[in-house]
Amino acid sequence: MNWVSRYYDRRAAAGAGKGLFWQVGHTHQGQPIGPAQFEAMLAALLAQLDPAPRSTLLELCCGNGVVTRALAGHFAHTVAMDFSAEMIRVAKAECAAPNLDYRVADAKRLPDDLGGGFDRVLMNAALQHFSKAEFRDLLVRLKTMTAPGARLLFAFVPDAARRDAFDRRLNPGLGLRLRRLLGRDLVTHWYGADEVRAICADLGLSARFTDADPAIAGAWYRHDILIER
Repeated sequence: MNWVSRYYDRRAAAGAGKGLFWQVGHTHQGQPIGPAQFEAMLAALLAQLDPAPRSTLLELCCGNGVVTRALAGHFAHTVAMDFSAEMIRVAKAECAAPNLDYRVADAKRLPDDLGGGFDRVLMNAALQHFSKAEFRDLLVRLKTMTAPGARLLFAFVPDAARRDAFDRRLNPGLGLRLRRLLGRDLVTHWYGADEVRAICADLGLSARFTDADPAIAGAWYRHDILIER
C-alpha cells in the first residue's frame, strides 16, 4: 500500500455523509458534481467505449463504483477493480449490480484471476498516477487480457501540452511545490500525444486523442486517449 491508496482509503472512510462523487474526487470547487456533469461524463465514456450487446468491460481504478454501476448496464459483464479496499467495500455496498464483479487489486500488478478476452477496458481519471514505464507495462499486460479489436480508453488524462497553462492558472504556493518535490502531487504524470503514440506504435497499437468534454469540471487541461488493438 502506498500513500495514494492510503489517501483514497481515508477518503472513502470519511466520505459517508458527503456522497459517492466526493469520495472519488468528482468535485467542482470542493463540492460533488451534479447530475448534469455526471451525465456528460457518462455520455463521453460510452461514446468512446461504444459497447456492443455482448461485450465485456474491465475497469481499472474504479473507486467506489459510482461510474461503474452506470456503465455496467451497457455491458454483458463487467469486472471492476481498485487498490483501495475501502473504496471496494463501498462499491459492493452502494453500487452493486448482478453483472458486476468488484475486486481489490492494483492496476500496476494485474492479477491473473481477473480473466481475459475483455472487449473494452476503461481507466477514468487515474492515469496521472502511472509513470510512462508503468503505463507501457500496463499496455503489455492488457494485450494479453483483451480480445482482438478491443478498445482501451484512458479518460480524463492530464495533457502535457497544457501543463504550463495549468501551472499559471493554479499559481502553486510553497506547500504544493513541496508536495510535488516529494512526489505527492495528485497530478503527478502528464501525457502528451507524441509520447503516447510512440509507446503504442512500439507495441503494435494505435491511439486517438479527444479533448475532454468541456461540460465536465477540469476538462480544460485534460484529454481522452483511446487505444485500439
